[in-house]
Amino acid sequence: MKLTPYGLRELGVAGVSAAAISLAGALNQAAWPLGASCLALLGVAAFFRDPDRAIPTEPGAFLAPADGLVDDITRLTEGDACELMGGGPVTRIGIFLSVFDVHVNRAPCQMTVLRDAHRPGRFLDARDGRCTRLNEAHSIAGTAGLAWGGGPVMVRQISGLVARRIVCEAKPSGHLEAGERYGMIKFGSRTELYLPDSPAIAIAAKPGLRATGGVTVLARFQKS
Repeated sequence: MKLTPYGLRELGVAGVSAAAISLAGALNQAAWPLGASCLALLGVAAFFRDPDRAIPTEPGAFLAPADGLVDDITRLTEGDACELMGGGPVTRIGIFLSVFDVHVNRAPCQMTVLRDAHRPGRFLDARDGRCTRLNEAHSIAGTAGLAWGGGPVMVRQISGLVARRIVCEAKPSGHLEAGERYGMIKFGSRTELYLPDSPAIAIAAKPGLRATGGVTVLARFQKS
């Protein structure tokens, strides 16, 4: 099982804790601490798994930035997302990640990052509709590649009830390829893709879709 380097700190803490608990159990001639600590360590490792993916090469396909359940497709005409994307209406595609999903985030398309914005906030359950407005979040906004229409695009990482740390390695003036890893949200969260509300972009996703990060096509740019 391939693991993401974003989880090295947590894996190290879990490994040391598992060793200490197992040693204490051995000193007390108890076998169950070893089994319990091994299961816990495997659970932490499973959360930080980072499988390789075959990234689609379809021109103009906007890919899911995370694994999880598509539970929200909303048109917005105002708010900070519209402002970060230069004004005008946008479409938000929200993905809920449970603790059992792969949590590594991937770029939805070829894009040049122009802005990043961190928003402090609350830690509501990621299934709570208010979390998209109130929870701690980190956004990267930029310009999509020409094959995707060259328009604005944004991905927002949102913390959840259990998630308390957002990792984002993408920085302004940086360049991402479609499906490229750029960060993760640790222990349960939400990821949102924002696209211009334009006739040139056809939304392919529907609520209830199980998305695979870097693989599932959520929308397509259609040349006129």
